[in-house]
Amino acid sequence: MRAARDLAAVDPTMTSLLGLIPWADVGIAGALLAVVVYGLYLLATGRLIPAATHERIVAGRDEQLKQMRELYESERKRADLYATQAAAGTEAARTAAASLDALRTIVETPEEGDVR
Repeated sequence: MRAARDLAAVDPTMTSLLGLIPWADVGIAGALLAVVVYGLYLLATGRLIPAATHERIVAGRDEQLKQMRELYESERKRADLYATQAAAGTEAARTAAASLDALRTIVETPEEGDVR
């Protein structure tokens, strides 16, 4: 009876369906047939799969995860390299800007005796 209450908590309609089955008339053979039919139902709907299939699926997923980790690491290295190069380029640009500012100051400052 406890199993029926637990089943009712999960699916209330199952309790009423299980109550309609005359268990005394069904017997052991009927119960075994029900288990076999339920197992075939689970196989047909994909809820129950063979262990070899499960291992193949898990191995494929693990391989994908490994490839994604490798891709992530290579992208991380690329991004770090890009950041280093961008910092070096920024420093070169600052140096060039300072040089051009100094050159402009020299050109724009008139010397004594210069007539413009």
